[in-house]
Parts: sequence; C-alpha cells; structure tokens
Amino acid sequence: MSMYDIKIIPNKTAKPSNKLADAELCFTEGDLKGLKLVGIAVWSPQIMCDQVLKGLSVTFPVTLQDKDGHYLPLTKDGPMDRLEHVIIETYHKEQHAIISAIEPSGKLPPPKGR
Repeated sequence: MSMYDIKIIPNKTAKPSNKLADAELCFTEGDLKGLKLVGIAVWSPQIMCDQVLKGLSVTFPVTLQDKDGHYLPLTKDGPMDRLEHVIIETYHKEQHAIISAIEPSGKLPPPKGR
C-alpha cells in the first residue's frame, strides 16, 4: 500500500501548449496524511528538428535545503526519478481509461468520412 495517491488534472486551457496536465501528490498515511504537494506538471515530448528529444517529462516545485538552510540542487536520482516514473505511469493509465470510455475496445474509432 502506498503512502500517497496521485491525482492527474488535464490541462484544458492548452497554455502552455506542451503542458499536458497538472499532478497532485495526495498523502494518505503518516505525518503528511491529508496534505497535498501541488505544482507538479506533466509535459509532452520535446521535439527539435523533427526528432523527439525525450518522452514525457515531469517538473516538480521543490526546493531542497540542508540543515543549515543552504539550497541544494534537486536531482532526479533515486526517489525523484521513481516518483516521475509513477506520475507518468498514472498519466498513461488515466489516458487509457478515457479512451476506453470512448471506445470500449480500447481503440479509437476511425475518423468520420472514411
């Protein structure tokens, strides 16, 4: 059982155009139970010169400080990398659920006129 749930909120404004969704990390257990980490965003693949540079990416609104108050660089090694993977996986599952609701076979219907 996980200590948090991930809520995906689709970007319906299309601004910025490459932002697919916001994500909230909702803590369900422990000292953080009932709190949310907001400001997480899911971004579409980056394309440059007709080549995809990387797949979906996630940005976090996190600033880390050590015990003396010095700012630390946020690296995506370890827990942050795993959290990014879980958020992208949740985003894909929700997109699949939307497609399945539209077309129960899991395939999009053919375009009209064909």
